[in-house]
Amino acid sequence: MKNGDRVVLRKIRPCENPAARSALWSEYTVGRMKPENVSIPIGYELEGILLADISVGRAMTVDRAVRNGVAREGLFLSSPVTRIFPEVIQTENSVYRIRIMAAQTMLLCVKTGTTGSDQ
Repeated sequence: MKNGDRVVLRKIRPCENPAARSALWSEYTVGRMKPENVSIPIGYELEGILLADISVGRAMTVDRAVRNGVAREGLFLSSPVTRIFPEVIQTENSVYRIRIMAAQTMLLCVKTGTTGSDQ
């Protein structure tokens, strides 16, 4: 998981003893700044390009192209990474499933507004 990789990240659960609790979808407004000590909801998904290698102690930084199945450019920053597994990344707040995507799949998703998992 290196700088330049095209990825899909999906929050699958909070980590044990998170620094910030996971927001409920009913209290989360996409695109708004979230309150302090609240992280994104479980099930939040994004697609984009890693802007730095994923490493312990640093936030994941993604140039986002798709958010929750809708084409939406922006910058995603996680809390600092605490553990790295082959298909799972754990941060101070959350556990994410990560998939590396082919460049063609990413471009198709942005053009059609679909997610990589829809294909």
